[in-house]
Amino acid sequence: MSKKPTNIFKMYWNAYGGFHAFWASYYFLIPLIITFFCSNHWLNNKVWINDPLTILPSLLGFTLAGYAMWLSVGNEKLKILLSSKFNKKNNDYSLFMQINASFIHFVIFQIVTLIFVYFLKYNDVANLIKIIEDYYILYNSTYAVLSFLGNLFYAIGFFLFIYSIFTMLATVLGIFRISFWIDSHNRKLATEEQTIKCPDCYGNALIKAKKCMHCGCDFESINSDSNPS
Repeated sequence: MSKKPTNIFKMYWNAYGGFHAFWASYYFLIPLIITFFCSNHWLNNKVWINDPLTILPSLLGFTLAGYAMWLSVGNEKLKILLSSKFNKKNNDYSLFMQINASFIHFVIFQIVTLIFVYFLKYNDVANLIKIIEDYYILYNSTYAVLSFLGNLFYAIGFFLFIYSIFTMLATVLGIFRISFWIDSHNRKLATEEQTIKCPDCYGNALIKAKKCMHCGCDFESINSDSNPS
């Protein structure tokens, strides 16, 4: 009997952190504030719709390039180490899966924003009202509701656009975080390669050390140029 297929979208959403991680993120709150203060722009100037259609394809390519870098660059031992790290307080998934979910989140929202803005561009509220007027008699309250919905759609589109820009910032910081982890891991490996075993206690010590830090064994005669090991 076959197993129930895994809901990949649910897996991504849980690994990202769910609604708590989404609502509590600065990348969500700051675009929300910007949308509020720019309300005069997206209410009265519909030319802004052309900006997302010009900028977002490049941002999407940048995000995909960053994700490809994460998957291809880095020591395999580092990825294994990240796969073994968990933070049970906030997320049941490993740190490796959380990083992947973050990149997927950025890509998904940039694609959603592109589709939504295309919808706004080719489905103007004024044209929609004219189509409805051909078949139905509209009251003032109906005009008010349609106008409100139209402005709401523009607000959502503008917010998604700003949010997509901030996801690029999150991508850059994510790449830097990955670089930091790789550097820390490589430094640790380099340090381990520069150690020797103490002949007395078999503890690790630096190659150039004169004494063992564990038992005090004298290394000077072993590591000297006159009596190389």
